[in-house]
Amino acid sequence: MLPAIPFKQLRIILIILTFVFCLLWVYQVGRINHQTPPFLQVENGVSIYRDKSNTLDLSQIKQQQWQTLTQSPESLGLSNDSIWLKFDIPALDNNQNWLMELEFPLLDHLDVWFENEQSLKHYRTGDALPFSERPRLDERFVFPVPTASGMTKVYLKIQSKGALRAPISLWRETDYVTYSSEHNLLMGLFFGFVTAMVISNLFFFFTTGSADFFIYSAFTFCLSLLLATINGLTFKYLWPNSLWLQSFSMPLLASATCYFAIQFTDQLLDIKQHNQGLHKLMKWLSWAFLLSLISSPITPLQIHLPFLLYGLSLCLLLLFVISIYFSLKKVRLARTYTLAWSPLFVVGLASCLESLNLIGLPIHAHYLLMLATMVETTLFALVLALDYSEQRYKFIETYKQNLQQERELRLAQEQFNQAQQQAQEELEYNVGERTLELEIALRELSEKNQELEKINTIDALTGVKNRRHFDKKYIAEVRRSRREQTPLSIAMIDIDHFKRINDTHGHLVGDECIRFIARQILQIAKRPSDEVFRYGGEEFALLLPNTDQDGAYTLLEQLMTEIRYTPAHTPAGDISMTVSCGIATAIINMDTIEEHLLQQADKMLYQAKNNGRDRIECSLSADSQEIHKS
Repeated sequence: MLPAIPFKQLRIILIILTFVFCLLWVYQVGRINHQTPPFLQVENGVSIYRDKSNTLDLSQIKQQQWQTLTQSPESLGLSNDSIWLKFDIPALDNNQNWLMELEFPLLDHLDVWFENEQSLKHYRTGDALPFSERPRLDERFVFPVPTASGMTKVYLKIQSKGALRAPISLWRETDYVTYSSEHNLLMGLFFGFVTAMVISNLFFFFTTGSADFFIYSAFTFCLSLLLATINGLTFKYLWPNSLWLQSFSMPLLASATCYFAIQFTDQLLDIKQHNQGLHKLMKWLSWAFLLSLISSPITPLQIHLPFLLYGLSLCLLLLFVISIYFSLKKVRLARTYTLAWSPLFVVGLASCLESLNLIGLPIHAHYLLMLATMVETTLFALVLALDYSEQRYKFIETYKQNLQQERELRLAQEQFNQAQQQAQEELEYNVGERTLELEIALRELSEKNQELEKINTIDALTGVKNRRHFDKKYIAEVRRSRREQTPLSIAMIDIDHFKRINDTHGHLVGDECIRFIARQILQIAKRPSDEVFRYGGEEFALLLPNTDQDGAYTLLEQLMTEIRYTPAHTPAGDISMTVSCGIATAIINMDTIEEHLLQQADKMLYQAKNNGRDRIECSLSADSQEIHKS
């Protein structure tokens, strides 16, 4: 028989094998994504609108002021609002079938409209509806793209009590089938591997009676179900018609996984023996996650999920610190525990922070979680098995030695009784000693506010104040006009035919034109009290406190003349533009509604647009008319 390999050498071999195995996994994921990429990943040109009332329909939402999404729609944070997204799909080859994929299967409600010159197609799905009602029976949200001779406009309405993500891709159907098949094969290999680990550790539990193997099996089982739920596989295969279970499966499984992780760490490192304070802290933490597990079916997800994510982050950080602490104290298995679980700690913490929209990850979190799970499961389960194998090898060697002693004793008949008694005592002593060593080994084995305010106040594109600051400043100036009985003028300014500039020269040139207009407005607003705001898109607002109609009109006329005869210098050449302006002036009295002046200015802007653009329209309330006449 070959001699036993020392444990330190086995640990090095396991680390190398695990590293090679993980490289193969990463290679396969990268190969699938590289060989069969989507035709288009929707990241730019996406507009967003947050419906806080959750009541707007498609016809109403088209009339709203949309904002350009400045980041990838892959992470939209946590929100109870209805999130609307819109973007354009270019003309496609009608000789092929096309699919649109939204690769986040945990959205409660998802409505999709495809609008082109020929038709308007609507799909409704989400994990708050039976799996069988999906347009395509896939764990991700996949929609057939209707044929069109030109561009197709897509509208998405997303509602979810949990994290909001919308990673959108456009596929040829043949490519998607190939990608999905290879991806599902990779998922099958992963979950098959994890299942085998669960079964093998249960086998060790039944054969050794050690609770550590059962707790580790329960942890791995809950973690694998959690990963399957994140990938949409449990809703597809295990409970496709149980909307009740699907609604709280994520917090339930996350709580259970953390509960068993705490129990396993406490048992494996024998924290009770080394530090009573940490042991009590672990007990209280495990009770907290057990309470989270029990309350998950009855607690609203929008309330439960943020607390759970922060709790998971705290738990992972605490377990990681404890493992390092015991490693420094040279507690047996602590270093192996830290090495095996470090990837899962780091990735789990990063995944929680990404769900809270605090950080962004370069790749999907579920791939990182699966990779970390393979590292943890492979290293730790194999270390457990090898350590058990080492003890068993010692036991067998002892047993063979005893047999040899018995054969030698039979050769000496005269000393049979004495030799037999001595051999029996030696056998019992050795077996007891080895058994005790085995029991001891098994027990030991189981044992991140000024910059923020600036971001919220300044428009990133133009450098002028943004809409949020306008809303606050407008109310303040209205109240000052009412209090001091001074005239207040507000001007709404809109770039004429801006969409034509965007469509002709592109969004970058359009952005440069918006910045040019902002600079022109800033040049005329010379008083410290005059403030310029980007109201939205190509629209600006100008607040002119203590300014009557003549003053506001003169100022806006100067602005229009300057813009009309001064072209904007852009990478596409010089572009001449005009603007339309709406002015409203009033002395606010006690009976005036605060929003009235803004509504009048906006109305005058649209009147200027309708009357031919490149002009100023004024609206005066009764109070302001008196001032103007005087």
